[in-house]
Amino acid sequence: MPEQFDKDHLLRIMDAVPCGLYDYYLDAQGVSHFPYFNQQFLDLLEITREELAQDGSIVWALFHPDDRERVAQVDIDANTSGQLFFVETRIVTKSGTVKWIQISSMPTRKTVDGAAVWSGYYLDISKNKMLQAELLQAQEQLREAAVQAARHHERTALMRDVHDGFGSQLSQALMMMEKGQLSPSQMQQLLQECVVDLYLVVDTFSDEEALLANAFVDYRYRVQKRLSAQPVQIDWDLNLDHMGPMPPRLILHLLRIVQELLSNSLRHAQATRIQISAQFDASQQVLLVSCTDDGVGLGELKHHGRGLQNIHQRVRELGASIAFEQLTPGTQVTIFWSASLTKA
Repeated sequence: MPEQFDKDHLLRIMDAVPCGLYDYYLDAQGVSHFPYFNQQFLDLLEITREELAQDGSIVWALFHPDDRERVAQVDIDANTSGQLFFVETRIVTKSGTVKWIQISSMPTRKTVDGAAVWSGYYLDISKNKMLQAELLQAQEQLREAAVQAARHHERTALMRDVHDGFGSQLSQALMMMEKGQLSPSQMQQLLQECVVDLYLVVDTFSDEEALLANAFVDYRYRVQKRLSAQPVQIDWDLNLDHMGPMPPRLILHLLRIVQELLSNSLRHAQATRIQISAQFDASQQVLLVSCTDDGVGLGELKHHGRGLQNIHQRVRELGASIAFEQLTPGTQVTIFWSASLTKA
């Protein structure tokens, strides 16, 4: 036989429910009444039965001053529509404890005077709000960490651009000055090229795509003009007419790689002949960029040189691959980049 539940038994169960249960109505004189409330309701609000019976408005007085206007508006909207009353708010108990509570109720019946009786619950959600606050704090910390990481990445990229651009050009200029191969007018030209290089870096922050062919032509012109007096022959083999636009940042990576390879050939490999090649296979959507010289080879520089470390970093950011081949004499370095893989 199922157990028979009498009224006292049901009341004991309702007192044990882990939330505050209540009935509430406002009479014609504007006096608050709580016809029913369980023990959890009293414990949550930290008030006594006698206090609630004497003055039902004591509950309203517990609402946090900063939340009262909002709760009052929710109450007006619910009474006007006769629909669900739902709000999350703070209360301040007599002991000064601040609690977050969730309140929900619905009109369930009428009093003799026709007032609507609202039946609902008060639920302590302070722990949830604390966890939410901790989560928001953690998210803010992660956001700040991401910002700092981005700034670090930007600083690292800028340092690399300075080394591969201005640094490379000025190093070549110093080498030429030491050999008496750089006149004042040529130095002026070099400084002008450094300004142009600065604009190249700034342009990479643009969202507009550009043509690698144009960038290579401009770069070839600057290199030939700067190195015209040096005892080195530089050959160019460019076939980029069928290559479409690409992001400026990728173009900068490719030009910086060529700059560094050219600088290595001149400064370290002591090459007398250098060939720069850039070939785009439109059918395969593949770009091959290579630098070949007749110098002494890379040696330990291949593994420990900072310039080559920057090259490897740029190759990774391009989504490309790099290959080194020792020649007799000299070295060939080839960059393999697939447009289709980059878009995927």
